[in-house]
Amino acid sequence: MLDWAANQWNQISTDALWAIASMAVVQRASQRFGMWAYAIVALPGTFAHELAHFVAALLLHANAGFPSLWPEKVGHSWRLGSVQFRAPWWRAMPIALAPVALLPLSLWWAGKLVSDASGGWFWLHGSPRACSVPVCPPGRTFASRCRRSS
Repeated sequence: MLDWAANQWNQISTDALWAIASMAVVQRASQRFGMWAYAIVALPGTFAHELAHFVAALLLHANAGFPSLWPEKVGHSWRLGSVQFRAPWWRAMPIALAPVALLPLSLWWAGKLVSDASGGWFWLHGSPRACSVPVCPPGRTFASRCRRSS
């Protein structure tokens, strides 16, 4: 597995790394312009994150609702998306951890598609990669979902 990751990393061109890094900076800077600006910039990553939960819930027969990508205020923070599902804890845990699978997918995508792209396609492929790395870890609701489902 580590050999595969090292091979994928070596296939990413320097230009692709710069594109991904610049999109990550744009995403980070968009937080200064308010929640809606950030939500729009982070939408590709949020979509991938919630889709990972949704697909895992469907595969594990967890009675999943359709993903929501509409930001909502929760306490003192914002939730950019959510997927509602009902499952016992042994099925809820892999569903909650499903976005971790985005990391190797992002590495493959950056090595295959971003490096070979040009022009607008270059930035189009770089944007989701920059957005998906921060969304790979489970969200704050990971522990509460596992507790609630048991």
